[in-house]
Amino acid sequence: MEEHEKFLVKDFMTEDVLSIDEEMSVDDAMNLVIDKKYNALPVTKNGKLIGIVSRMDLIKMFSVGLSPVYVDIWKTSSKKVKHIMRKAVVTVTPDDTIKAAADLIVEYRIRSLPVVDKEKNLVGIITVGDVLRAFMEMKRSNMG
Repeated sequence: MEEHEKFLVKDFMTEDVLSIDEEMSVDDAMNLVIDKKYNALPVTKNGKLIGIVSRMDLIKMFSVGLSPVYVDIWKTSSKKVKHIMRKAVVTVTPDDTIKAAADLIVEYRIRSLPVVDKEKNLVGIITVGDVLRAFMEMKRSNMG
């Protein structure tokens, strides 16, 4: 086993994840992103991951031609998360390697990866910052 294979997502992910409901208003989702300084909000139904809304999704919503759902900024209160969330979500499992998570983050140009179990239950989230912290620990462990 190579050294980097010992570093797993479950050792660096955040387990206490704030997820939102698809019926939440876009305004409430925006306020959460702003107030909590999150990059993305996983959308769950009965604990299962069904989508994700990122800061970029929220910004794109106001740009004609960049989003499948253009919204007049003054009319967001009538829109629900289900109207703008991405349903095809890139995920990892707790037993995936940090390198695998990093590869997905780079390939898909995302800042956060939801962590799901085999039944697609949301069990955590891993961010770019978590991956960088893991890489620093990897480096230190190789030096010692």
